[in-house]
Formats: sequence, structure tokens, C-alpha cells
Amino acid sequence: MEVSTLRLGTYLWVTDADFKYAIFYKIRIVSWFIIQITFYTLSYSEKEMTMDNPTTNPVEKKDLVMSRVFNATVEQVWKAWSDPQDVMRWWGPTGFTCPLVKIDFREGGTSLLAMRPPKEFGDQDLYSTWMYQKIVPIEQIEYIHNLADQDGQKIDPVTINMPADFPQNQLHTITFKVLGANETELTVTEHGWPVGQMMQMSEMGMNQCLDKMAALFIL
Repeated sequence: MEVSTLRLGTYLWVTDADFKYAIFYKIRIVSWFIIQITFYTLSYSEKEMTMDNPTTNPVEKKDLVMSRVFNATVEQVWKAWSDPQDVMRWWGPTGFTCPLVKIDFREGGTSLLAMRPPKEFGDQDLYSTWMYQKIVPIEQIEYIHNLADQDGQKIDPVTINMPADFPQNQLHTITFKVLGANETELTVTEHGWPVGQMMQMSEMGMNQCLDKMAALFIL
């Protein structure tokens, strides 16, 4: 049998009988690379379009609403939001402490609060401001929430390793409803949260704060 030799890419020596198979196999490899390049190009173009026109994928937002019924008068629950000593006892999730509360409880005023994480989570105090927009005595409090530095100046959440979509200038509404002589319903609404993990963490954290607030009313 006569044998001819052929050099084809990475195939060093093949017989005439194998020639057609080698060509077929190499065509498959080239086709695979074409498919991959096409897929990459389309993916990159889609990403570029999304960056140029972010409205194509709008972020879903919703209000986070949490309610709690306390065995306390409405005046006691109101005081828990307006008295610095009371706020200091409940502000911050389980395991956190509140080393600083400066309350300026009036429309146009701004309160500064700090929460301190447990040692295993680090030693960085986290500051927040509440800038009061509306106060209806014993009924409703509206304030704008922002993360801040120790002097009460608003900061970008990214600077303290928060996600870029962490809300800034977020409206919070606190409502008080008398249910009985010694029973009050409190509703906390955090408006416009991007739906996701941070919203879930905020819900968990505030519910833990409300657990601590309930302890204020135990005789």
C-alpha cells in the first residue's frame, strides 16, 4: 500500500486514508472557535448596551414595612424614638451597642446615632443621621436617613464597604396607633429599597431593634 504523508496543523503524519477524517476534525475545531468568538462578541455587546442604557434593566424597588404591637402606652413608644436614653437602649441589631445618640427632635432638626458591632465583626462604629421632615406628636415621624461620619456629615455608603445601591436620602416613616389603654402598634416604613440582600438584612436588623425596644416596656 502506497503511503503519502501530510502535515496538517498539529497532526504530524497521516495516511491518505486518514486525510478526509483529519480535514473533517479540523473543520470542527475551527467551527467551535467561531461559535465561541460569536458568543463572546454578542455577550460583550449586550453588556455594553446595558451600561450605555441602564434603563433596559431597571432595579426593582419596594417599601420595607415592619409592624410591631407593644404592651405599652403610645406615649411610652413615642418616647422610645424621641428620648436619647431610650434610643440608646434599642438602636442596633442583636449584639450591637449604641455608644452615641444626639437627638435634635424637631422638624428641620437632625439626630446623630452610632452603633458599635461586636468585637468579632470589627471595631468600626457605624453612624447614621435622621433629618426630621415631619413630626405629628404621638402619631407620626418622618425623617431622611443617611449614613454619616462621626461629625454627622453624610458619606457615600461605598466608602464603608456598603454596596453601591445602598439607599441615600432614604425616607423613613414611623407611625403610632393606639390599640388599647396599654397597647400600641408601631409601623416602620423604609421607602424605596432596591430588592435584594441588603433589604433583607435591614429588615432583620430593624426587627432585632424592635425586639430590644420591647424590653423597654417590661416592668
